[in-house]
Amino acid sequence: MKKAVFLASMLVFASACTTEEITNQETSNEPIPVEVASVEQKDLSNDLELSGQATPGVTIPSRCSFSP
Repeated sequence: MKKAVFLASMLVFASACTTEEITNQETSNEPIPVEVASVEQKDLSNDLELSGQATPGVTIPSRCSFSP
């Protein structure tokens, strides 16, 4: 009984996932519109510039004391 319910639900699920546009034979021969660009040769840079303030996640007290 469980197998029959499982198979029936899988059949419904599989048929619900297909659309007529995708599986239609008429649409299989239609061209797909795409955008074409010309090839250009350029130099790539690998620079990263950040601005901000760095703060430590943990501060450890110093054991040394400096006196002038």
